[in-house]
Amino acid sequence: KGLAHAVANDGSVFRLDVRGDSAAWTKVVAKTKDFGAQSWPLSAFDEERGLFVVWGERKAKKGRKDDTFVCDGTTWTKAKKGKEKTEGLDEEDSGHFGLFFDPVARKVARISASAVAHFDGAAWTHAKLGGAKLAAAWSRIVCARGGASPVLFVRRWMGERDVVRFTNDPKKGCRLEQIATLEPPVKRDPNSTGGNAAFDVGWYDAARSRVVCHYDEDDAATFALELGALFESCRSTCD
Repeated sequence: KGLAHAVANDGSVFRLDVRGDSAAWTKVVAKTKDFGAQSWPLSAFDEERGLFVVWGERKAKKGRKDDTFVCDGTTWTKAKKGKEKTEGLDEEDSGHFGLFFDPVARKVARISASAVAHFDGAAWTHAKLGGAKLAAAWSRIVCARGGASPVLFVRRWMGERDVVRFTNDPKKGCRLEQIATLEPPVKRDPNSTGGNAAFDVGWYDAARSRVVCHYDEDDAATFALELGALFESCRSTCD
């Protein structure tokens, strides 16, 4: 709990162990034939059920497969497909799909350009998603404080440099809303090599409620985006 994990395309799961100034990956789940050789699927951790959830392996030409795998920390199993069809699977650009843990529903959620779906550990349930066009993103960082706080997405590529809020209201349903825009402190030419490199490596620092975007070749291009005020604003707005 509280440690970073990574799922490899052969089903192996690794835990990032940090000791002082050093860090190392430790394999905690061995590879498995049941998982198969997954190609760029989406993954999320189900905090409620203690499951790693993997969905949407990329197809050879375009789109994603509607396959879901779950791991309890030891074994991977393939979930049965639901009766509801997932829309947008055959689109060439599948960047609108995103997987994350919804702290309100207490389930893993999947957003797309038209809907939101929640996974209860066995099957997906689909519903409408307000502001679904904001799901489009070449790359997003999921940021969550836990509890009933909204989930924030930092979209970090070209014209999608902004912060999008995901809310799940029991009465109004799920919705995406743009609440802020951002630019790196060091301006870069988007048409030159490395123009977006400051956004290529990024992660959410949950302890400090900030996103760190790092560029190996130029430390001056590395920056942190503080989200504490946005989380507080979202909480007061949603209460």
